Amino acid sequence: MRLAHPLTVIVGLGCLYLAGVGFLAGVCVERIRFDAHRTAVLTQLTATNQRLHARLMDLERRTDVRPSEGTER
Repeated sequence: MRLAHPLTVIVGLGCLYLAGVGFLAGVCVERIRFDAHRTAVLTQLTATNQRLHARLMDLERRTDVRPSEGTER
């Protein structure tokens, strides 16, 4: 009967250790998946931003900008 108590404690601590390692592994896997998704979204956002910037620069080049009569230097 005396040996059952220390064995129960060891098994309990082992289960707690395995649960903790499993939890940390799950957190790491979720972070990796989130980072992959975030990278894809940021890549798409950067490409869209560059296309918008190019379009705005093209519009600016095409626009004939003349100074107003009251703003001559």
